[in-house]
Amino acid sequence: MVAFAGPTLSDGPGPSQGRDVRRPAALLNSMTKLVLTKVSGGMAFNMKITPGFVRGPDGPGILCSLLKTYVAQGGLQIQVNMVDRETLRKAQEKPDDYRNIVVRIAGYCDYFVALDRKLQDEIIARTDQPAVVVA
Repeated sequence: MVAFAGPTLSDGPGPSQGRDVRRPAALLNSMTKLVLTKVSGGMAFNMKITPGFVRGPDGPGILCSLLKTYVAQGGLQIQVNMVDRETLRKAQEKPDDYRNIVVRIAGYCDYFVALDRKLQDEIIARTDQPAVVVA
C-alpha cells in the first residue's frame, strides 16, 4: 500500500480543488489548448457544475452550447458532474435516501454512498467550484 504525504492536488487535468476562479467557458477554452500528443492512455477531464447552472429555461441550452463548442475546438473526453455539496452531505447522513448518486473519482465512477467517509469528504471538498455558479 502506498502512503501519500498530503491531499490530492487535482483529480485530472483541470484546476485543482478550489482553484477554478473563472466561468466554465474559460475552463473549456484552457482545456482545448493542452498539447496531448505525448499523453498515453487518454485523460479524465472532470468538469463540475452546480444544478443551478442549468436551472431556468436557458440553462440546458447554455450547457449544450458550451459542450458543443468544446468539441468543435478540439476538446476530447469530458465528464460533467452536476451535484452540490449540500446533497452530498445529506447523502452522508442518510445514505439510503441517496443511493442513486454516482460520482467521478479519477479514472472511474462509483456510487457516492459506497465510498468510505474519507473519500466522500474529498469529493465534497472538490465540489461546487466557485466559477461554475451562474447568476
